[in-house]
Amino acid sequence: MSKTLIAGTVDENGGVISKVGDFTVSRDHSVGIYTVTFKRNFLTPPVVTGSQIYSNHNNPAGGDARDNVVLVHINNHSFKIKTGDSAGQGSWRSFTFLALGYVSH
Repeated sequence: MSKTLIAGTVDENGGVISKVGDFTVSRDHSVGIYTVTFKRNFLTPPVVTGSQIYSNHNNPAGGDARDNVVLVHINNHSFKIKTGDSAGQGSWRSFTFLALGYVSH
């Protein structure tokens, strides 16, 4: 058994910008929901954290703190994450995540 970290930065279209480990991303039919699938299963659901990336570089004050992500579901081989706007509605947004857990050798 070994500890494994999977991490990535994903654009609003579901494209992988950067990654550590092997995973794929797909956009769901519901606006703002993405599924991240690990190429190798964890032994138990991993610890997953995520954050939305504010992309308006022309606003030095940053984005609205309500523009964020919610982890919808986590299991041994994938997780769903929802990105949203300041009104609480799903919206296609860039995000970053970390997943940490154990895999078998």
